[in-house]
Amino acid sequence: MNILSKKLKLYAIVISKNYRLIHAVINDAINYGSMSVRFTNYIKQGNVLNLEDSNVLSDEQINWFLNEVDNERKQYEQQSFIDIERCGSFGLVIQKNLISIL
Repeated sequence: MNILSKKLKLYAIVISKNYRLIHAVINDAINYGSMSVRFTNYIKQGNVLNLEDSNVLSDEQINWFLNEVDNERKQYEQQSFIDIERCGSFGLVIQKNLISIL
């Protein structure tokens, strides 16, 4: 592994068309020698033209994705050669579920 790959951090925007590719994205990051991969949730906001509603993840898709992130973290945490991160915008579904339980 060269010095540049130790500084490589892969970012991936998660949309409804690619959210099930989490395993492939992590494998690619590992193959590239990345030190981490960060997943960002696509959010339709602002005044940009042509933002697609169909790209936004449903609550069910977010829950599936978050479960898979946890599974991947458990798999790789012992090896500790890659950090698997996600942005906070995925957390709203979990918060809603916790509130309904309480």
